[in-house]
Amino acid sequence: MLLRRRRMEKRFRLEFSKGGIFKAQLLEPLAPKTCQRFIDSLPFIGTVLNGSFCGHIFYGVPPFDFSEIENPIVFGAQPGDIFLDTNANRSMFEGRIVPAQVGIAYSSKVILWNWAGWLPSNHFAKIVEGNLDELYRVGRRIFWEGKEEMKCSLL
Repeated sequence: MLLRRRRMEKRFRLEFSKGGIFKAQLLEPLAPKTCQRFIDSLPFIGTVLNGSFCGHIFYGVPPFDFSEIENPIVFGAQPGDIFLDTNANRSMFEGRIVPAQVGIAYSSKVILWNWAGWLPSNHFAKIVEGNLDELYRVGRRIFWEGKEEMKCSLL
């Protein structure tokens, strides 16, 4: 007799253009609307950059707009945690509202903060397969070498 998982968990793949492949699990109980919006946007390719104000995190702009706060009380992060910064406080840069951004923590040295203050962010996924030391190397590479392409696809 086969044992079933408690519920079918949705996962997606992250692949970086200069190397690094990871699998992440959506945390639907924490942020069901964010997870659905993310899944509906897959597959997509986007550019990721280093998060200048937040510590060891890199981020990219997803191909959707979403500003609903689902679980904004996040105190720090662990390597592999994935967040959607909703920009609920409508921060502006160079006369434009900053779009929502997906951030990926590559170490625990993360503060969800920017020049405008606290970033209410939806914690919606976590890397569950792949070497977290490699994720740290990807993050440091993006920090030192600059932007990189990241492809997200449903598993």
